[in-house]
Amino acid sequence: MNRIILAAKVRSLQKARAENGQQLQKRLKEARQRGVTGDDLQEIYADYGPEDVLYEDEIHELWTRYLREKAERLLLPLPPMDDENYWEESRVTSRRLLTRKGIDEVRRSIRRELHERRSSWLTWVAALTGLVGAISGLVAIISSNF
Repeated sequence: MNRIILAAKVRSLQKARAENGQQLQKRLKEARQRGVTGDDLQEIYADYGPEDVLYEDEIHELWTRYLREKAERLLLPLPPMDDENYWEESRVTSRRLLTRKGIDEVRRSIRRELHERRSSWLTWVAALTGLVGAISGLVAIISSNF
């Protein structure tokens, strides 16, 4: 999965989650205007709460999958699956998902690896640019003397 697809899917889920929250607020407002309290309000929350958890879990799953795939492409190790600081079990499925700390760690290692790869490549580009500049300056000097 690439970054654009991830962003589109997450945005779609966030929009659906926000709409779910707006529907909840609308129902709560209507219920309060009717004078509903206590258990009836809890029932309204119970109707909308599970959907919110589903949206949150799916977003979390997408981010975990994206980061795992990216780390694997770069041949980077992932934190140990049994380490509770980095992995947690999904509240909806039995999948293992990266915790906030795990996400931060994997993103940090990906950024570090990409930076190292870019810096060696940029060194060569800078050297070649300097060489081309020196050669063009030498050609300009030689051609101006003739």
